[in-house]
Amino acid sequence: MKKLAAILFFLVLNNSLLTGQSQDYPSEKIKLLSVSNPNKDSLLGQKYGGCWGWYQEDKQREYALIGGTNGTYFIDITNPSLPVVCDYVAGKYCNWREIKNFRNYCYVTTECGEGLKIIDMRYLPDSVHVVSTGTNVLYTSHTIWIDGNKLYCSSLRILPNANLRVGVFSLLNPEQPVFLHSTTSEFSFVGAHDLYSRHDTLYLSGGNNGIEVLKYDSINNKFNMLGTYSGYSLQGYNHSNFLTQNGKYLIFCDEIPAAQPIRIVDVSNLQNIQPASSFLPGPYTTPHNPYIIGNDWALISCYEDGLQIYEIKDPYNVKRAGFFDTYTLSGIDQGYYTGDYVGNYGAYPFLPSKTIITLDMNNGAFFLDASEAFGNIPPKKENDTTSACITAFTIPASQYVEVLAKAQSNGKIQLFSPEGQLIYSRNFSGAFSDKINTEMLPNGFYLLKVEGEDCRSVKKILITHK
Repeated sequence: MKKLAAILFFLVLNNSLLTGQSQDYPSEKIKLLSVSNPNKDSLLGQKYGGCWGWYQEDKQREYALIGGTNGTYFIDITNPSLPVVCDYVAGKYCNWREIKNFRNYCYVTTECGEGLKIIDMRYLPDSVHVVSTGTNVLYTSHTIWIDGNKLYCSSLRILPNANLRVGVFSLLNPEQPVFLHSTTSEFSFVGAHDLYSRHDTLYLSGGNNGIEVLKYDSINNKFNMLGTYSGYSLQGYNHSNFLTQNGKYLIFCDEIPAAQPIRIVDVSNLQNIQPASSFLPGPYTTPHNPYIIGNDWALISCYEDGLQIYEIKDPYNVKRAGFFDTYTLSGIDQGYYTGDYVGNYGAYPFLPSKTIITLDMNNGAFFLDASEAFGNIPPKKENDTTSACITAFTIPASQYVEVLAKAQSNGKIQLFSPEGQLIYSRNFSGAFSDKINTEMLPNGFYLLKVEGEDCRSVKKILITHK
């Protein structure tokens, strides 16, 4: 009976895998392979927060490790077009789950007093086994990073009322981490919202303190300060960062206030960190988490504006290479922002297959092919109808919606009511602009569809009358 129940459970989960695949998501040079949305406990609002990936070398399989508000999902994406939920580990309800791996062990923590879960993944795709759980190792940690055989934690609490800020654990025994040290011993003022570590050099995103760089001295079991970067123009709450492979440049995101630019700084001299460039996909975009592939590519999760990819070969002349918007209810492609914590949360672009895992807080895990954005395949042919037509339009609308489009062939523009009824249609030839009168239309979300021989776009727009 238990085996039958388990089979039925995963049939239900996997029936939800392709949800959204038929929906059109605004994108440029990134192809949607599939979507997995297995969290059925949270029907409305946020359902996910936190993702990672793992390559099972002995079986040559790839997995997405997805943090739901209700637990952790292990999804086989060896065939990224047909993902399969292999197993699930339940947890306390929490808005996010921080997930990393060391060898075949998955480490999961939250800020909801759940402690640290250690999950053995060696038996995948059959199952995972929880080898340790509870608060005996730690009580909460906002983020974690694994560097060699060490586990670094930010916003760490060993006990409910003991804030150790940044701490380090030994993973010599992966199933029984051993606490080594915390920054409170040397620096009572040093803390971190998030961190990136390489060879025990820690780049801390220290909130209102900006960037702080520490070195963990394992011989003397202490932290040393190497450098800081703060007081920069429009400084906000420094949220997260990532380092280039050559160690020369650091990219970071300030999350608060909204619409802070993404920044790259030169960290080749930690005593004199210098700005290189700053950029933003749109005037109201809020960047969340950055990731870097080698020295050439940066991927940024940007809440309502989805996943953005930038070419950073020249850190002083950054170019956008592509994007995929996982959240279609607001953002730059919809012409207005809610300012809420919705949309794209994080990504994992480091699998051997180059399949990109990216997580939307509301819509689930998206599996993407960004070969064209990375310049690995030729540009689209003229008869490829998957590129976006619309370049700008005015929303929310009360009197009209203005559409500016870049089609180079014949096509049609259509507007559909919230009930799916066609209420406006016109043909076009080549690039065009159009104003659709909305004065007599009821308030609500409408679907604007533009389709030509060389492009296609479908966008949700809000029509509202005061």
